[in-house]
Amino acid sequence: MNDFTASNGIGVEINDEEQIVFAVPNRPTSPVWMKPDERVALREFFRAEEDERLGRWRWPENPEYVVYRADDDARVLHEPSGQVWVITRRAVNGATYGGIQDWHRAARAFFDAHPDPLDMPDGIYMVNKTFHPYERLVQRRRGKWLHLYRGDAPQHETHTAEQVARIAAKEGRLTPLVQVPEPDTTGGAS
Repeated sequence: MNDFTASNGIGVEINDEEQIVFAVPNRPTSPVWMKPDERVALREFFRAEEDERLGRWRWPENPEYVVYRADDDARVLHEPSGQVWVITRRAVNGATYGGIQDWHRAARAFFDAHPDPLDMPDGIYMVNKTFHPYERLVQRRRGKWLHLYRGDAPQHETHTAEQVARIAAKEGRLTPLVQVPEPDTTGGAS
């Protein structure tokens, strides 16, 4: 694309001398010269700015794939074709079959770059008043989440401990209090 008019009426073009020329009504043109690699960097900068605004993640290995988080799923979009795939973290990590396609690799890279907020070490965590007016503690032990309470326990529990921890982690309200070391299974030998 060599001739473009922005929504504010300013024209943008690249002339024969590789200059970017801004055509503003009732003003002389103002050419800006930049090297081709600088122009690529500027395009990528504005694309990254737009990706952040739209809440999407672009796969560095192949930027034609963008990934949107949809709850615990990844929605992978191949921009040139418009194809969309949706996959869960469990499915993407459990896939061991051969011939994994690029969209699948993009989803795996997305999940690697955005770890599950509940993939935490065993320990006790405080939930800072997310659900009830009292402080709540949850414990992760051997990969399972358990309820612990400071003060009176609620009469009707509506969320599992894992749901509480997941929501609190997403809101930034899950604070580690005690981390439980892994038990020594070697009998003291190293």
